[in-house]
Amino acid sequence: SWVSDWREGLDGSHHLTSPLSSALRSSLEARGWEVSLVAAGFPGGKASTVLELAELCDLQGISKLSETGRSIKGDLPSTLYEMGIYTPGRGRKWTEEVDLLIVILGANDLN
Repeated sequence: SWVSDWREGLDGSHHLTSPLSSALRSSLEARGWEVSLVAAGFPGGKASTVLELAELCDLQGISKLSETGRSIKGDLPSTLYEMGIYTPGRGRKWTEEVDLLIVILGANDLN
């Protein structure tokens, strides 16, 4: 996938790859910008579930969940609790210092 996908390492571990975010980072760094880029990918996830996830936790929590390779299907609050990812609850607003947030979903994820 051009958004994100999982690759297996030589040791059998799985790592998230994101060609698009890697290209974006390289392009910004080439222009002399200092870049702190957090990439999270959920191949096969639906847009509605990604929205639910965004309402439940902050960007670092989303990234932590992504790094584990856990599915975002099923009971998302329970999954986050099991992972030790803090969730203050729905309806509360997060305060994070972010200069730019880009959300990219593949066409098949918009169902």
